[in-house]
Amino acid sequence: MKKIVGVILISIVTYSSTSAQKITTYVAGHLGIATAKSTSTSGNLRFSSGIGAELSLALAKKVNIVARPTINFRGYNNSSFNLKATYFDIPLNIEINYFNVEDLSVYFGFGVYGGLALTGKYKNSGASDWIKLKFGETTADNRSTTDFGLNFTSGLYFNKVKMGIQYQSGLKNVVPKDRQTNGAEIKLRNFSAYLAVKLSAFTGKK
Repeated sequence: MKKIVGVILISIVTYSSTSAQKITTYVAGHLGIATAKSTSTSGNLRFSSGIGAELSLALAKKVNIVARPTINFRGYNNSSFNLKATYFDIPLNIEINYFNVEDLSVYFGFGVYGGLALTGKYKNSGASDWIKLKFGETTADNRSTTDFGLNFTSGLYFNKVKMGIQYQSGLKNVVPKDRQTNGAEIKLRNFSAYLAVKLSAFTGKK
């Protein structure tokens, strides 16, 4: 997975150095639901949100590479505890426009994402006080510092606005490495609806 992300990043940097004029910038935000898949129990759904940017690099007439760096507020809860965490996520997708009518187009995309945990907290079931999450890979930590997985998106583009849905399916076990006893495993999920507005809409440029 790290090699795939690296290849995509190198491709973006290499291509953008010769075709910077083809990069389109958006301001983006999303609302959704987050949960987790665990070996012991499935996490219940909880509200998620995020805000960030979108960089779209044209590879061909109907094909773009899209990066969406986002501050993402997500988490999950189950019968034992309630968890909230903030991640810096970067989904990297190949997006394909497969239907165009004047200024309206329909697209779908697929790719990968990488996430870095910034902060978080949890509280045990029935407790009133929140406890700060510790991120790392030791037995003293609550969750791993990083996350990565697959990313899927689909939506509509019209004029200077994109709107659609996105699904992040975590592949990494976010249980700290030293705590992965007896096959303990937690993988994060996030489904959201997003809106992205082209930056030129705020500057008045075409």
